[in-house]
Amino acid sequence: MTRTATVPPGRRLSEVQAYMPGNYSASANADGSITIAGSDNAGWTLDGYVIPRLASGMIFAREVTDPHAQAQAAFEAITSAHPQTDTRTPSQVAAGSLRASR
Repeated sequence: MTRTATVPPGRRLSEVQAYMPGNYSASANADGSITIAGSDNAGWTLDGYVIPRLASGMIFAREVTDPHAQAQAAFEAITSAHPQTDTRTPSQVAAGSLRASR
């Protein structure tokens, strides 16, 4: 899963890139902000390494979160770990039980 963070305008791209591990990269945006994107690998995580490392250089970043994407990722992780899991939504389950009782 790709994780993303943003650094507000005011920093140079080269400054931010100097703090990136190999599994994350930084790119400049038209508004002057910088986007950081990558995938966690072992201890090289966005919240456990990248953001704190940037903060050590007084570069502040905030993770960009999408609640829908987080829920989808959690759902996929659960269903891939337990393939026998019923993947119907609650409304599909309820509709099925109504049909069965009629």
